[in-house]
Order: sequence, then structure tokens, then C-alpha cells
Amino acid sequence: MIRRLQLRNWRAYENLDLELGPGATFIVASNGIGKTSLIMGAAWGLFGDASRVTAAEEIRGDADDARVVIDLRLPSGIDAAITRSINRKGKVSIEAKLPDREITSQDELDELLTSEFGADTHVLAQLTVMIHGGAVETFQGEFDLQDHLAGVFGVTPLFEGARAAKTVADRTASALRKVKVTQRSEKRAKEDIVAELQSVIDQLTETNEARDQLAEAIAETQTSIRIGADWSRYRAGMGERQEKLGAIAEQASSHLERAVTAETLVEVLTKVDQEITESVAAAENKAASARGKSELIQAAMADLDNADAVCPTCLRPLSEHDANRAEQEHTQHLQKLESEIAEAAAKAEEARAAGAEIHALLEHVRTLPVPLEPETQIAETQLKAAENLLVKQNEELQVLDKKLAVLANTGATLQSSLEEFDAEQERMRELEILYREEGIALATHEALIETGNAITQDYIEPLAAEIESRWKTMFGAGGLNLSPEGHITRQIGSRTLEFGSLSGGEKVWALLLTRLLIAAASTKAPFIWLDEPLEHLDPRLRKVVAGTLAKASAGAGLRQVIVTTYESELARQLMEDVPSASLIYVTASE
Repeated sequence: MIRRLQLRNWRAYENLDLELGPGATFIVASNGIGKTSLIMGAAWGLFGDASRVTAAEEIRGDADDARVVIDLRLPSGIDAAITRSINRKGKVSIEAKLPDREITSQDELDELLTSEFGADTHVLAQLTVMIHGGAVETFQGEFDLQDHLAGVFGVTPLFEGARAAKTVADRTASALRKVKVTQRSEKRAKEDIVAELQSVIDQLTETNEARDQLAEAIAETQTSIRIGADWSRYRAGMGERQEKLGAIAEQASSHLERAVTAETLVEVLTKVDQEITESVAAAENKAASARGKSELIQAAMADLDNADAVCPTCLRPLSEHDANRAEQEHTQHLQKLESEIAEAAAKAEEARAAGAEIHALLEHVRTLPVPLEPETQIAETQLKAAENLLVKQNEELQVLDKKLAVLANTGATLQSSLEEFDAEQERMRELEILYREEGIALATHEALIETGNAITQDYIEPLAAEIESRWKTMFGAGGLNLSPEGHITRQIGSRTLEFGSLSGGEKVWALLLTRLLIAAASTKAPFIWLDEPLEHLDPRLRKVVAGTLAKASAGAGLRQVIVTTYESELARQLMEDVPSASLIYVTASE
């Protein structure tokens, strides 16, 4: 039973907090106040998408989201507080609080409601809530209860078996459409195809051997071409080296002012470089010797300046005249030595300059790469012949490859023909099996459906009889029929009127009767919420329907009936006639 309903930003309501009790409750309000909003909010808050309410379209005005809160007393006695909200983008959040746990997923909530109320939430939404009661043909219409009633009456395995049999029959029929048997107008003998296939296999073997031999020959030719290419690169490298040596030889000839060839270049430059090195060393030695003599003479001259100067040979004291004469001779000798030093230094520097240029040329020669001579030589004419041979061999290889492709394709075709012989026989056997399987499956399907419907009909007959009785009490003539699938028809003489052909009042009464009786007989749901079920009924029928609803909650299973209406006088009268009935006025959207 729903004990409390709270709506925020839901259709007509900005905020609504409604407490509800057991028995029949008539919610009275003028049109446009929000009667339908209450029923739709309760349906969506409890059952979600199963209520067939498009919640995103019910958000009030410019609000960003809407929320429905339901306090629910479950048949087991457990209290649950269910909060469901939705935003403009259609994102839904769910929270159901129970004493021992919290639920945040629709699947888990559906499982709880199904377990407590004894029916799937889609069935519960059909039986416990009626939205737009005066226009049901445009919103809910008839019931879809076959699976639910089959489960209640224990015949679900029969219908599941029937569906499985129908699935097998459909699958078999589909397989039959795909199986094709080819009728050959002219069939070749299987032995001829086998013989031709063997011939193709022999040719493939021979051609593959010829191709392998040709591939080996091509490999040898490619080796010869590679050797020739190596030798050509060697010759080209040596030619380039000789050209560079010739250029260096011209530079050496210019520096040495004598003819130098590429062949004699290294020898000449090495010899000249050595001669220059020796010349520099000789000049430096001569300069060093002269410097040593100069230092000795300078030391002797220093001794002559002393007063006790003596002859270095006889060690006798020198007179002033002898000392002056000795100093003059030393001075002349020093001048000659300095001239020798300068001349030797100039000669050494000149030799170094010439040696630097020669040494640079020699280093240039030494840095020139020397190509590695291949072990095998091949003439240009042999290389050209090998290249021509390779072209011819590749052409022959292409011919063999094409022949192999043709033979392989022919062999595949012949093999396919052989397989087709066997496949046709197999398909014939398969057709026989499929036809037999389809017939058995269809017969099984029909038998199970008939059995399931018969059993359901036996169980539903008391409900149908009660519905028919109450219908005759209301309308006097013509029976109301309820099929095992939940379809409603009316029998008038020999005519059978479908649900869509009934009048508005007939539809409302038919749905109310079947809803109340089926809910009580096949579920444990203790409540039913009805949106303006009295609208479009004539005064007599309206009073009878209202009285029936007011007394409905006095039964063993149904404890709460919520009815929205604008018939305030009728509701007040019912409160006086039925003690358990109560009245709630809604005068404005809150």
C-alpha cells in the first residue's frame, strides 16, 4: 500500500506531500488542478518505464529536474521509501531504502516488487494503475497478460515449449529456403572428372619441377650478375682513384718544377719529403753549432774586460794592446757566426715551407680510398650476356606461373564438381530431415498452445463468469468475454465486438472489472490507483461504478483504492454510505 506520495516539479505540482491510508480514497479536484499528475507520478515513481509514462516530458515548467518519492508498505510488512528523479536530458536516478539495505538499480527494484507482489512490474503497472480513465483507448487499452496468467496458473512451461517449438519450426523453414538442389541437365560421369583431375595433378607436378629448375638457374644467373656488378664497381673506383692521383701529380709537378706521374707520385713525394726533412735538420744543426761558438766567444770577450785578463792558451797576462786586438778579432768572428746563424735559420724556414706543401700532398694521397678487388673477375661481355639471360629466364618463369595458375583453377573446378556430386546427395537427405523436423515442430507448437490455452481457460472461466455476471447487472444484455491472453470482447447475439468497438463507458467498466478481479486473483498487490474512471459515464453507471470502487477495498486482498474525480457530491455521498471511504480535496497546484 502506498502510504505517502511526494511530487516535486512534476507536471502541475511544484511541491506536493500527500499522506494516504487504507480503504477507498476519492481525491476531488477541478479540471486542470492535477488529478492525472497524481496518478502518473505514482505510476512512474513506483514502476518507472513499465508505467509507459514519458517522465522527461512531465518536468514542470522551466525546472531542471523532477522527483517522485513514495513511501510503500510491502505485503511482507516491510516499509520501503522509493525516490526516483529525472533531469531534462532523461537521466534517471533511483534509490529505494529498506530497513536492511538500499537499492539503486531498476533491475534490483523490479526483482523486489515482483517478489513481493507476485507479478512482473509491467503486469503490475497494467493492473494497479489506470491513467486517463476516460480515454483509455488512447493510452493503455487492453491487457497483455498471457505470460502472467500462464505463470499464475502453472502453464508457463507449456507456452515456453510452444515458443521453443515455433522457434525450431521457423529455423527449419529458414533452413529449407536456403537448401537448394541443383538439377543437372547434362551430367558428366564421375569417372571422367576423376581422370581429368588426375591429369591436371600430373601436369601440376611436372610444371612445378620445371619451375624449381628454372628458379635455380635464375639464382645462378643473378649470382653472375652480382659478381659482374662488384667488378664494375671496382674498376670504376680504381679509375676514380687514378684520376685523383693524376690531379695531385700535376700539383706536385708544379711545386717541384719537374714532371711527376700518378705512378711515381708516392715515391717522388716520399723522397722529397725525406730530403726536405734532412735539409731542415742540417740547417738547424749548423745554426745550433754557430750559436754554441758565439756563446763561447761572448764568454771570452767578457773575460777580456777584466783587469787580470790572461791568454787562454799560455795563461800569461795580456797587455792592454793585446786585449784590444783580441776583442776586435772576437767581434769579427761573432759577426761571421751571426751571419751563419741567420743564413741557416732562413734556409731551415724555407725548407719547412716547401716541406709543408709536399707533406700535405703526400697526406692527400694516403687518404684516397683503395677499392677492394673482388676475388672473381668477369668481363663486360659476360655481364651483358648474364643480364640478357636473366630477362629471358624471368619471362619463362612468368609463363610457368600462368600455366600453374590455370592448372590450379582447373583442378579446383574439377574438385568442386566432385564435391557437388556428394553435396547434392547430402542436401536431399537434409531436405528430408528438415521437412520432417518442421512438421513435428509445428504440430508440437499447436498442441502445446491448445493445451496451455485450454488449461488457462479452465482457470480463467470463474473470473470470466464473474465479469460476465457483473456486466449483465450493469448493462442487462450481452456478455463480456476475457480470453486467456487478457483480450476483452463483448458478445451480442452472434456478433463478437472487439475491445476497440466498445463505447467509452463500456471500456471503462470492462477494464475496471477485469482489473479488479484479475489483480485480486493473480497478484498480491493490495492497491489500485484510478485516474477519473467516472468521466464520460452516464449518471446511473457513474453511481454504480463509484459504489463498486468504494466497497472494493473491503475485500481480503485489496486494501487501498485511490480514485481521482471532479464529482464532489458523489464522493461525499459515498463517504456517508461506505464508512471506510475517505475524501481529499485538492483545490490548487502546490
